[in-house]
Amino acid sequence: KKMKGIGVIVIILIILIQQAHITHSRTCYEETTTKKRRNTSCEKPIYIIKYDWLGAKVVAAVVEIILRERMGYCVKTLDATVEESYPLLMDTKTSYIAPEVWYNTRRRELEPYINENKIFSAGEIGISARAGWYVRSEYLPHVEGLDDYRAYRKEETVKLFSTNATYPNGRFLDGPLSWVTYNKEIIDNLALRLTSVRVNESTAEEELVSLLTKTDFDEHNMKNLVLAWFWEPHEIFVKHKLKRVTLPQYSETCHSNYNLINDMVDCDYPSEKPQKLYSKPLITDHVNAKRLLEAIMLESSDQLQMMGNASFNSLTDFEAACFWLKTNEAKVNAWLPGFVLTDNIWLILLIVFGGALLLVCFFVILFLCGVILFIAYVRRTQAAKLIYAPRNGPMAVLFCEIHQLEELANYSENNTKRVISLFESIVRQLIPMFEGYEVKTPSTSFMIVFSSPEKAIQFAARAHEQALNANWPMHIMHLPYCKSVINQSGELLLRGPRLRIGIGYGYPNCVMDRITQQMDYFGLDVNKAARVEALATGGEILIDHAMSTHVMEFVEHDLRMRLDRLGEYQLQGDDGPYERIYRLHWHPYEEADKVNRVSIKATTRPNLVDNFKQMTNRDRMHAQHQMFEVMTNDDLAKTFSLLKMHMHDAQVDFDQGDEDEEDLPVEPFSEFL
Repeated sequence: KKMKGIGVIVIILIILIQQAHITHSRTCYEETTTKKRRNTSCEKPIYIIKYDWLGAKVVAAVVEIILRERMGYCVKTLDATVEESYPLLMDTKTSYIAPEVWYNTRRRELEPYINENKIFSAGEIGISARAGWYVRSEYLPHVEGLDDYRAYRKEETVKLFSTNATYPNGRFLDGPLSWVTYNKEIIDNLALRLTSVRVNESTAEEELVSLLTKTDFDEHNMKNLVLAWFWEPHEIFVKHKLKRVTLPQYSETCHSNYNLINDMVDCDYPSEKPQKLYSKPLITDHVNAKRLLEAIMLESSDQLQMMGNASFNSLTDFEAACFWLKTNEAKVNAWLPGFVLTDNIWLILLIVFGGALLLVCFFVILFLCGVILFIAYVRRTQAAKLIYAPRNGPMAVLFCEIHQLEELANYSENNTKRVISLFESIVRQLIPMFEGYEVKTPSTSFMIVFSSPEKAIQFAARAHEQALNANWPMHIMHLPYCKSVINQSGELLLRGPRLRIGIGYGYPNCVMDRITQQMDYFGLDVNKAARVEALATGGEILIDHAMSTHVMEFVEHDLRMRLDRLGEYQLQGDDGPYERIYRLHWHPYEEADKVNRVSIKATTRPNLVDNFKQMTNRDRMHAQHQMFEVMTNDDLAKTFSLLKMHMHDAQVDFDQGDEDEEDLPVEPFSEFL
């Protein structure tokens, strides 16, 4: 019996301790204006979470008073830290509300819960807030540059802020460990001569306010100055002037998850729009409370007024919230739901919905049919995209881009955009024709995979052919890397921007991207193909050794194609093995290779003279005004000298044309030279 009695006492003590933080006996309005509580037994109360800073306390008091005294809910308040509130807000049986949560500062923690519908948001509360570094404004006239972070790299500045514990560095007052701050990381990454000192957990806000507002400043003996992390809005700004220290501008990249995890933050804090969070049972058990929470919108001036009354007029946070509510009745009434759902209202709604049931059913069926058709269309589109995507086994990996695109961009940005658009149109039109699969488009190049190596080289040849006949902008056609090149027979070899293509063959790793539902390919064979493409110049198709072994027979039977061995190159870094690279010639591109790679250094007299002897008048015009345009000045000088030496020996009449062609006026070749 004694043990049983002791057990009962222990249980009672535990219950009392658990309820020590919970208060619900205060009132703001007179009984005549207070709604009758709808659930007198309080079986399903709403818990308002109060955080440990004054701004959150007065906002929580506003929500508490309206829910209890204007709407008749059973409401209790619960003191907790932000970290302690996470499991409460994920509770699936009890309704919890956190009226002011600084979401941007804690996005890395909260975003997964909200995305997974474990915690719900009622939107922003309307207050504009921001944390940062602050100094007292009265310091600035005496010490120049204290409102810029770069000043805290100077010895003469930081010694004004140093203490015995931080010397020779200056002291920086930081929040307690339970508050999310990145001040130590900012100090380290910006190379500031400061030491972060955290204030006491239980009296953090009071200690920061006390140090920032102390009145012992002496302009003739400046020492132990205060630089601290703080936030706005706060009642301290009502009576004291603080200056925000300028840090490097905030950016999403600076505060990325990677930087936060690896302590690499080196910029200012984000601006805040605190949000109202709640647990799932509020949706089902207290629908009007949820609607009120979504409607509440406070301004920063409203919160400052309540905090000022609490701090400077000796009011509690509850009394300050009550005073504000009574002086802003119109705003509060606009937040209240238009009606309260009762049993009679539900009956009325049931009758209305029953009368419109047939119409609703019709639209529902129509909507479902549309959804089914849309889903079928999406799946068919996705399946069509993946129809040529290799899932396993060997495959050809092709990279294609425009050669010397950077030079073109430097010349004309607008024309470059047109060139890229036309290039992408050519490539994407040919991909399905040759059963290829576009993996990705890194920058302005394409990565395409083919199950058939023969299809890959056919695609490459056709891409060059389409580029020859494309409608490129006329304003770039005079550039050296876009100029038309015609051989002695009048055949067009190159025209417009040159494509370069590299093809590799192997067994890449392939996976399905869960987000895009598209195939992705990676691994050593993909890297090798990219490096093969990097070896190519404009108008070339290069393939690796593995690819050559699979297309050799196909090329031999195609009169328009030819494979030449280009040489051996390292495709796996400086320490990797040498691999053979082959050049795929495709008519009429065998002459284009000479234009891009070979200088005319050993042109023989008989060949050149015989060629001119056999040319028609039209061919001579092309030869004189087109062929020599692609030679360098040194090449032209050597060629002209060689021709002059043997001009009389050749005894060639360059003015004689073919009988079957019309005579065109062509200057004698000797005069042209």
